Amino acid sequence: MGEATDRGFHATSAPYALPNDATEHERLELQTKAIDQMLGDPITKAPLNNPKRILEVGCGTGNVARRLAGMHPNASVIGVDLSPVPSSESTPPNVAFIQGDIHELAGDNAQVPELQPGSFDYIFSRMLVFGIRDWPEHFSRLKRLLAPGGWLELQEVDLTGFYDGQENLMSSHWIWLSEQREAFTWIGLHIDCAPDLGDYLSQTEFQDVHTQKYRWMLGPWEGHPETDLMAHFSTRYTADANFTAYKKVLGSSKSESELADVEKEMKEAFSWSKDGKHLRFFVAYGQRPNA
Repeated sequence: MGEATDRGFHATSAPYALPNDATEHERLELQTKAIDQMLGDPITKAPLNNPKRILEVGCGTGNVARRLAGMHPNASVIGVDLSPVPSSESTPPNVAFIQGDIHELAGDNAQVPELQPGSFDYIFSRMLVFGIRDWPEHFSRLKRLLAPGGWLELQEVDLTGFYDGQENLMSSHWIWLSEQREAFTWIGLHIDCAPDLGDYLSQTEFQDVHTQKYRWMLGPWEGHPETDLMAHFSTRYTADANFTAYKKVLGSSKSESELADVEKEMKEAFSWSKDGKHLRFFVAYGQRPNA
């Protein structure tokens, strides 16, 4: 489940990677549109004031980078991704894409002209949950790229808990979910990072930190048309994508019958019910101090 999910992981030691083909591009495009609808206008929440240079980390298919360029036509927008960004006739002239790992391209000894320290007014990322091994270090690296007064915004789904319409946790007894969390932790991934994004920003000495929470609906939410596309996306893709992730990290330790049982339980977990079942989605942003 990721924005090419989302090629933010280290290029030489990616802990988990999804396919990069036409089917995956189609899934990512629908996911992007579903998240955009869920968030409403604007799709970014940091209070930007005429930014001149914008960076998207883990740009995937380039959809959001193109949106950012349209929202800020006077800005230069750079999208970075481990995989090549599919070509598109809709790419505005103020967008450029760079292939590679942001931690290497903008590392201590990097000499990439487009990614110089202190050169961006705004850095954006979405759905890097499967890609970042060390979130505090990731925040520190991105902070270095920001100009004083620049904003960092992150948008992530929390994959570790399912909630009902009254925000009650439904999944505390789900063994497969605990197994999945432990397995990803073992390979160095913090898949419950989303609720902690604001704390990471504060710990990295960002100021004016804000966090907003949304519902990643697994089915229709009456009276909330902004979640209709997410409900459609979840019904079509979420269970299968999650089972693929489960098999990637735990498949070798399970028999075929055990995997079949997990798949059945997972499909039931991701199926819709009238109790308003959903995952949580967090947006967090903060400003680099001027001094």
